[in-house]
Amino acid sequence: MEWTNFPAKDLVLRFLDYEARCNLRVCSKQNRDLIDSSGFVASRIVLVDIPSNMDAEKSILRLSIDTFTIWFIGKHEKTRIERAWNGEPMEICETKLENRVDILKRFIEKFLKNGLFEATTVKIIRTSMEPSENWRIKCTDFTLISPGTPSQWILNWMNKVETQLKELDVQNWTLEGISEIPCVLTVSNKLHLADAADFGDEQLATVEATDLQISSTNITPVGIKRAFEHYLKNGRPNDSLLLFVNIPEDFDMMTIFPKEMKIQNLWRISKSAWPSRTSDLRIEPEDIPSTHGPNYRY
Repeated sequence: MEWTNFPAKDLVLRFLDYEARCNLRVCSKQNRDLIDSSGFVASRIVLVDIPSNMDAEKSILRLSIDTFTIWFIGKHEKTRIERAWNGEPMEICETKLENRVDILKRFIEKFLKNGLFEATTVKIIRTSMEPSENWRIKCTDFTLISPGTPSQWILNWMNKVETQLKELDVQNWTLEGISEIPCVLTVSNKLHLADAADFGDEQLATVEATDLQISSTNITPVGIKRAFEHYLKNGRPNDSLLLFVNIPEDFDMMTIFPKEMKIQNLWRISKSAWPSRTSDLRIEPEDIPSTHGPNYRY
């Protein structure tokens, strides 16, 4: 039976990756309409802005959708476009007298269903642009690493997330306003925030994730203790808890441990002194079996 007469094309489309769908789309108008009308969720979408080492005004915008990659290379109003499948460059290259950001946005609007970043994993690295107003992000793992980008741009990208995330990693020189982003507090597994300026005890107490790495001067010892208790009760074996905060010099770190916990010295150290290395302690909560919860040996 030929493809044109196949009665259940929609069932086959579910098993096609982005490359196969693109190849099928260019075969005929009927196939193009079929592909455009069907849903598709990529495994991975990555958008990277790569600055030029030779020319400060030149950069490369790279968009990867599973095994397909497209580059928008240039500066000002001149852009060279290159493509590749599985890392193999395609012969089709073109140059347009138009700004690379404008071309990229138009490509996203066309090939990502009106700007829908829908994938298991979405990563945006060193972004030099704000998202368009109608763009949306649907994923389970979201990474946004862009040091030096205006904080409002970061927040605008974050506000495009429409789904509950399992993992969220956001890094910038400042994340002022991050605590007001709805998707942050509902992350279920891993939450990493660098320089979350306004993230304090109140927000930390409502976080669902148990794998935490947060830097904030607004977190106090009270918040640390609550986060630690949440980590002990609900954490998974490979979870980690890293909080970079300012605390008083005379603060006794031992007070963050629940009273029902046993703390045993592995090496000979002074009981009155806080060890200089986290590997000096083994922590064993009495109320949690050793085969469950996070790894308490440091």
